[in-house]
Amino acid sequence: MTKFILHGGGETQRNEKHDKFFREFIKNLPAKAKVLLVYFAVEDELVLEKHLVYKEYFQELSGEKEIDLKIASKENFIDELKWADGVYFRGGDTYSLLNQIKKYPNFKEELLKKNLVAGSSAGVYFLANYSFSVSRGIIYEGLGILPIKTNCHYEGDKAGEIKILDDYPGKLILLKEGEYKIINIQL
Repeated sequence: MTKFILHGGGETQRNEKHDKFFREFIKNLPAKAKVLLVYFAVEDELVLEKHLVYKEYFQELSGEKEIDLKIASKENFIDELKWADGVYFRGGDTYSLLNQIKKYPNFKEELLKKNLVAGSSAGVYFLANYSFSVSRGIIYEGLGILPIKTNCHYEGDKAGEIKILDDYPGKLILLKEGEYKIINIQL
């Protein structure tokens, strides 16, 4: 079984809601864990800067667990995915993430071998059947790994705009910034 933890985004602004999401991820890791952080939705020159935020989360929230963090590389991604106990897909540009992941033909098979996968914003969108970005006014067609349609950064006053997803298949999951939902997939 693969446990997916889907986060609504905005986690670079540190607060208790985002800490709760990372605690949920960390509690599902073994005592000595290997975590792959995937920043394919982030511009290459910003990866190290963004990584500092996530490194801090793991250092401060891991308790007694020993966590080895690795930044995913485009060249060795599938081998790194096999290495990891848990995988986190950071948000950013959904198209960049989708375009990169589509280069790995056995990605879905390898991902579903993992016990723990988390994603935030674009890291949710690429896993879904369909997603709607209110800020961009577009529908993303994801990889369909999860049988859902979704919107991250959801705001209740935008509910009318989300109705566009009614025409697409999948269970609707709306995620406000800082909120997370868990989906378990059994092979």
